[in-house]
Amino acid sequence: MAGDSDRVGKVDGNSDEPRRRRIGRWIAGVAATVVAAVIVAVLVPYFSSLGKHVSDSLNQPGHPGGPPVKVDLVTLQQGPGQSRVIPRPLALSASQLASLNSLNQSTPALQHWFATRGAVAANGLLVELVVQGNRDDPVRIVNMQPVVSCHAPLTGTLFYSHRQALIRTPN
Repeated sequence: MAGDSDRVGKVDGNSDEPRRRRIGRWIAGVAATVVAAVIVAVLVPYFSSLGKHVSDSLNQPGHPGGPPVKVDLVTLQQGPGQSRVIPRPLALSASQLASLNSLNQSTPALQHWFATRGAVAANGLLVELVVQGNRDDPVRIVNMQPVVSCHAPLTGTLFYSHRQALIRTPN
């Protein structure tokens, strides 16, 4: 058969390629499949964790954004019985002294009276600081130090409040 001699060295009747080329393409296809599988095995966990992290941060109500801490409230708490100093000498008339003594020590009116005259606390002062973070975690304030600036001693008027004056005894 004359047609059979034409087929020597050919893989099948429908292909005109030599056998080596077909095997080379098969090996290249297998290699590409292995490389693709390795790339997928390496990148899928990475992108899955990245996607989860992005999704979690976007779905949290307090996702990061803006300043790290927002100061909501600062109050200076002067308790009853707080001694105060007015920087300059102060002379009160009898009626002014009676008016001052009539103020309740726990009312803002007494605080206002001293504040309008530039009085400062002579002993300890509590500072209440309310802050809000931009995350759901609690805010921690660490390494807080006072800013100290020394002045000459005050030579004005001292309003000394003895703590025992606040203790009420039963009648």
